[in-house]
Amino acid sequence: MHRAAKRPSHSAHVGGFRIELRRRAEDSAALRALTRICPSACFRFGAGDRIEFSSENCTLCGTCRQVCGATGEIAWFAPDRIAASPRLA
Repeated sequence: MHRAAKRPSHSAHVGGFRIELRRRAEDSAALRALTRICPSACFRFGAGDRIEFSSENCTLCGTCRQVCGATGEIAWFAPDRIAASPRLA
């Protein structure tokens, strides 16, 4: 039986974090470089020679965050972690 390949998205949840690819009119050189330097190969060229993001193998290494920090094309959102404080009896 043939399995359909997962389609890349522009936003993904990884380990409780949300990573978002923020589109601009053109992909920056930094974003395009991620197709070569992302250790998990989460970035690739897609339709219209635009960069696509797939979090399937993402390890949250932070490479994309560092490389595209100045361009604003990659956004990381930390999970809301509300620690339950122990109640004293």
